[in-house]
Amino acid sequence: MLQEEFEKARLSVINHLEMTINLAEALYRSYQDKGYLQDKNRIIGLQNKLKGATKPCLTLEEIDILTDFKKRIITTTAYVEKLEQYHRIIFKLGSLVFPNDNNGILQAQWLLENVERLQTTNEMVDKIEKEIESNPKSILAITGALIALAIKKETYEYILKRYLDDTVKKQNLLDLDVENILSMESKVWNEKSKRFVPDITAIKDCISHGHFRIVEGENYRVIFHWVKDGEYNFHREFTEDELFRFLKEFLDIEDLRFRIFLITLYQFMMKEYLLKSSLT
Repeated sequence: MLQEEFEKARLSVINHLEMTINLAEALYRSYQDKGYLQDKNRIIGLQNKLKGATKPCLTLEEIDILTDFKKRIITTTAYVEKLEQYHRIIFKLGSLVFPNDNNGILQAQWLLENVERLQTTNEMVDKIEKEIESNPKSILAITGALIALAIKKETYEYILKRYLDDTVKKQNLLDLDVENILSMESKVWNEKSKRFVPDITAIKDCISHGHFRIVEGENYRVIFHWVKDGEYNFHREFTEDELFRFLKEFLDIEDLRFRIFLITLYQFMMKEYLLKSSLT
């Protein structure tokens, strides 16, 4: 392994671990009795070891600190089954991105570059969420929620879903249903494409193509309705409070999926470039 490859991987992992430490801190604030503070401190120790490293120095046990953290994320949320299935796909994806041919960093470059795009989307959605919290009983809060749903789904789907589909196909994971895993409730049939799509994709399509109504009253209602044009047979309604809860649940699980995705890919990078025995 070239020293230059080691150094690129080392710096990239250090930056990623900083994001992971922040995630552990945020989860600790929400679930103080679940062990996230211990995870945070162990990840800080891992990061500190890499900061002064001049050659591969990690053990498998140290890299598995992140495995323990992922397990805790999966088992302390309301989405255990779907996150477990999602993680199975991502783990197989990691073996495709890093096939032990010393081209892992190049193969992962497109994914890592798009992290910035996802972070920009997250920052925009965070601002929308704050506006909703400050003035929830308004038409602007409703439209803000719709925009947040659409842009978050579109950005994450464009960057990640193709890799999920390819991995399931290449690794013959026939017992895993990507469309259902990515749905909030259950997948939806799309007549035009003759295939199922995640229900959140159907909602995003309704928003993008104007197949929804906002009904005013003492409380707003939002109706997603697309039963013509040979595309969907889809109908779902939310009160304003239900819509905001749905938005929060969707943003939460989408963020957790992305974190699991990143942590897993970086673990493969660590094993290939930062493991003690990997220096040749």
